Amino acid sequence: MVGHRIVLGSAQFGLNYGIANTNGSIEAKEVENILLYAKSHQINTIDTAISYGDSEARMGAIGVNG
Repeated sequence: MVGHRIVLGSAQFGLNYGIANTNGSIEAKEVENILLYAKSHQINTIDTAISYGDSEARMGAIGVNG
């Protein structure tokens, strides 16, 4: 895709995020699976923020670094 970029959002990794979310934040193993899938499809940009609960800490715990 020329001129397009896919960015993975991480709010739900650390928060009970989303108007229709009835399951809470994503389990740690599922976060890892999502990140591995993204990497395997050349998605290498993650939208994160300190206000996303513990999403940054959870990603760091499985080896994601900036």
